[in-house]
Amino acid sequence: MVVVRELREETGLIADEAILLFHYETLVSDHAVFWVQARGTPAPRGKVDQLAYYRPGSALNLSPEAQAIIDRFYAYKAEHEQSRAR
Repeated sequence: MVVVRELREETGLIADEAILLFHYETLVSDHAVFWVQARGTPAPRGKVDQLAYYRPGSALNLSPEAQAIIDRFYAYKAEHEQSRAR
C-alpha cells in the first residue's frame, strides 16, 4: 500500500493498519484520507521538513486544502461516532 510506504519514508513510522476513510477531490488533486495505526517515533524525513500535531483550535498555519480535509475528517468522525452510539 502506497500510504504505508509513504508514511515510513516521510516520518519513520511503521504502519500496522491502514483503512481508507474517504477521498477529497480538488481541481488539481485527489487526496485519499486514511486512518492509520502506527508505531515508532515520528521525525521529518524525505520530502517532509517539519511535523506538528493538530488539535481543533490550534494555531497551525494550514493551507485551505489541508483545513478542508481536516474539517471533513472531523465531520466523518462525528457521523460515525453517532451511528455507533445508536
